[in-house]
Amino acid sequence: MFRALFLILCFPVLFANCSTPTLPLLEGPWLIHALFPANHATQIATNAALSWEILPLQSRRATKNADFRYTVFLDNHLPLETIVEQDNTTTIWQPDTPLRPNTTYYWKIQLYDEEELLASSPVWDFTTLSTVAESSVVVSSVEALRNAIDHARVGGPKRIILEKGVYLVDNAIILDVEGVTVEGAGSATETILQGESMFEGANQIFLVRGDFVSIKNLTLQRVLTHAVQVQGELGNIGFLLANCIIRDTGEQMLKVSYDPDHTENVARDGLIENCLFEYTGALGPQWYIGGVDAHNARNWIVRDCIFKNIRSPEFGPAEYAIHFWSDSRDTLVERNTIINCDRGIGFGLGDRGHVRGIIRNNMVFHDNLEGYADVGIAAESAPDVHIYNNTILLLSDYLNAIEIRFPITKNAQSVNNLTNRALSVRDGATGIIIENISDALPDWFVNPSNGDLHLRYNLLSVIDMGTTLEEVFDDFDGQTRPIGSGVDIGADEVDGSTLPEYPE
Repeated sequence: MFRALFLILCFPVLFANCSTPTLPLLEGPWLIHALFPANHATQIATNAALSWEILPLQSRRATKNADFRYTVFLDNHLPLETIVEQDNTTTIWQPDTPLRPNTTYYWKIQLYDEEELLASSPVWDFTTLSTVAESSVVVSSVEALRNAIDHARVGGPKRIILEKGVYLVDNAIILDVEGVTVEGAGSATETILQGESMFEGANQIFLVRGDFVSIKNLTLQRVLTHAVQVQGELGNIGFLLANCIIRDTGEQMLKVSYDPDHTENVARDGLIENCLFEYTGALGPQWYIGGVDAHNARNWIVRDCIFKNIRSPEFGPAEYAIHFWSDSRDTLVERNTIINCDRGIGFGLGDRGHVRGIIRNNMVFHDNLEGYADVGIAAESAPDVHIYNNTILLLSDYLNAIEIRFPITKNAQSVNNLTNRALSVRDGATGIIIENISDALPDWFVNPSNGDLHLRYNLLSVIDMGTTLEEVFDDFDGQTRPIGSGVDIGADEVDGSTLPEYPE
């Protein structure tokens, strides 16, 4: 241990911003001090070891005790609940796999003596190194794209830029090179990869098998099954989909697959942001469709995306616009807009559940349409799931905006949600349901038919009337909460004094 610490401290040139922080004061006789990385450090290597020491508050001398045990928490979002190591006997911990580049991570340490908690550190943060700048290659055909991936596999450029245009894909493009990026030369509307149709031709556009694969600035459409399939059964980490349009697929638009016989293999730390998932018609091709459909995933984030028209034409409702299940864990779904999708956001389904996770600051709207409209947000067999500050307006005849179901679902929380339908805890589930409003009216909102559920009026029952939550520090637009004297209920935080009074 001491040799490892010596190496870290004697080579500071490898890392930036590693000055020792001011020691925080904690309750109790012990203080936990971060040695590396220092709080707010940047440019930290993705495989760097975390190290710390414990100090008695009375003398501030480093202390060793063979009976001490440490629990290490680490994640790339707050609240910090993910334990990466328990019963660690040294004051150093190194991740088994690299962290995501150019990402802020939060960490803390808890100190135990046998079963007794002696001290808990503050939450520190650090930011990992940006991906090392690499040369890029520009291609203008699918064949050239495949060749560029082959070249990257043997040391060629890993940033592959596809020129503007429309390209036909006859079978899946396999992304199995660690760190490879495929991106369009312009916006997503200008570079299009597509199959024949939702009924014939290629099954997928991309099959993702490698770690830290990125897909950016592309439209992916018209395939038999999934525009993108992340093969979690192979075990991968750090997938990124950003600024893309995914539309008109025969099944779920983005699939994270798994092997139920080898659940130790998981897809970890995926990020989906600023994307549009849609059917360009009013309905999808069948009932077995969805937006993001992830099995056995860990620590994924879906944020700032739009989902439209994921609706079944027959037999029953489509799958969710956003769905994490089959023992997925620690998912964060935030600031998404869901318009006219049979089902909105789901953690778990039946007995194929989900553990922990947060659904916050989303807007879900369904118009009064024929078909199979279902629930806005659901947690099924999903213990410790938190559903906070969402706005849901359902003009269909489905009775519930939020459902918490089945006995495995314990300690679920539904707080500060603004809806026009009931919040239902049923089928043996338990949870905390407080400060929700379930009688909202369509004219409370700016433009519901476009999914714009921002508040239109100074509603005294909504504005400043919510419960303050550690996990909800901003709103749908990224504005800091609260603006007024208290947190607003729903996804939108406003200054009520700037809005007109609601007409009586």
